Amino acid sequence: MDYKSKIEKTRQLRASVDAFLRKLAGQDEHLEIASNNIDTAIHYFGVNIAKVFFYADSIRIKGSDSAMLQMYYAQLQRESIPCRYEYEYGGMYLGIEATYAQKALQSIILNVQNSKAGKQEKKTTACSMPAETVSAIAQPAVPVSELSPVTFAPQGPASETKAEAFDLQKEQASAMNAAPLKVHSALTGKVIKMLLCADLRLGAVSAEQLDRKQSHTWQAARNEKYANLIDKASQSNAAYIALWGQCFGQARVTESVIDTFFQAIRNEASIVVLAFVNAGEYKRISYRSDIPENLHLINVQAQDSYLDDRIALRVKNNAVELQLGDNDAMIVSRDTAGHYVLNGMPGNNVIPSFEPTGFEDAQDAQYGYEMMEWTEDKLGQFRVMCDSKYAFKAVELKLLPEDDEKEILRKINHLIRSVERDTFLRVTLTGRSAFGLTISSDALKGQLQSRIFFAKVYDNTVMDIDEESFETDISLRSEFVRLALQDGSLSESERSRLISLGWNALSGKEVSAE
Repeated sequence: MDYKSKIEKTRQLRASVDAFLRKLAGQDEHLEIASNNIDTAIHYFGVNIAKVFFYADSIRIKGSDSAMLQMYYAQLQRESIPCRYEYEYGGMYLGIEATYAQKALQSIILNVQNSKAGKQEKKTTACSMPAETVSAIAQPAVPVSELSPVTFAPQGPASETKAEAFDLQKEQASAMNAAPLKVHSALTGKVIKMLLCADLRLGAVSAEQLDRKQSHTWQAARNEKYANLIDKASQSNAAYIALWGQCFGQARVTESVIDTFFQAIRNEASIVVLAFVNAGEYKRISYRSDIPENLHLINVQAQDSYLDDRIALRVKNNAVELQLGDNDAMIVSRDTAGHYVLNGMPGNNVIPSFEPTGFEDAQDAQYGYEMMEWTEDKLGQFRVMCDSKYAFKAVELKLLPEDDEKEILRKINHLIRSVERDTFLRVTLTGRSAFGLTISSDALKGQLQSRIFFAKVYDNTVMDIDEESFETDISLRSEFVRLALQDGSLSESERSRLISLGWNALSGKEVSAE
């Protein structure tokens, strides 16, 4: 949809909603509607109860404070009117699709009207609100003791009741400074699951040097692994996915990478995805107009919060307080090694990264994802699951002085029998090699590359040298060996490498400097 079309659709939606609200206001002298260039404000007894912001295909409702907005959310949920929390510039809103806009606003206004002590049910015409839809105020998403008091004064002139009729406290303190969030869950013992994963890095490049074909293959595999991650959450009946850290891994990514990120989330609309990202990545994707409805972007470098009937969280100082049902809250933060850690969870509490970025990284941490389970008042198990596709694997092969090139190749082939083809493999040769034997890392890599996606070979062997046999020999080759043995600036591996190359060159053999 182009810009002009969006503007026109927004204008049409606003006109229809404003007309509907004014019709309701015509039936209640205390209900007032005030429109300006930015929003439409709804007042009751002279006090603002909501502001409505308009978009091409949806509206956003802002309450007088966060507690009121949470009460509206609970009310609409009870009446099966689709709505969602949305966050922008530190503010919290209720997002509602255009098709449900009038119904949602009607429900909110009706509930406020019927909250007035002693107010009789209103009987209206075709646009009226039927009495059978009237119910008591829905239980708020936070304890009643934490809500701003709402009281209505007796009927009288609006000028006399403005200051006291609808006694809302001033804006509550920010979510981080308010009383602890409380989740009133209707789980009744049902097990809830959340998949946790850190640092997807969908747009990042490999730490190793890949050619163009390998790079395309690997990027496609990363996208597939990510889609499988979302799919496994669905197969496991997970209600939530929590993604921590970097979604893309670099400042600049193509729109197609963001499209891939969104599409897999959109395909599992029943799962709530919470993406905890830094300010840079938040800015990089929050401008998009096609953010999936089930994706909530949370900037961990700013104060933010999320609440539904099963979990509550708030963000402050780069840490997240996470409450699951009625369990004690846990704090999620980064440790000195850069890992995301769940403080307050028994056992292994490090959230695994999506996958390692190189061989060294792969050796000292777990990768994949974790599945956490809980009931309304009890934390369950915390299981780590891994995906080995295009994993990094490092192996060591120890050589003996009697091994020739053929035997070395046989040992390597035997070593990789159990290694999957789609693997980043590093082979490190250790031990002692025969004197004069030149091990070509490139040649061995070429042999591996035909059977392994990506291979590196490092020669850390030392040459098996009988120094006494060179003491009396007066040949040029022996003199070269003696000089190399006396050079104290060389390490043992460097000395072996130098002697091997020099010996073969002086013997008339082909030498590769690699």
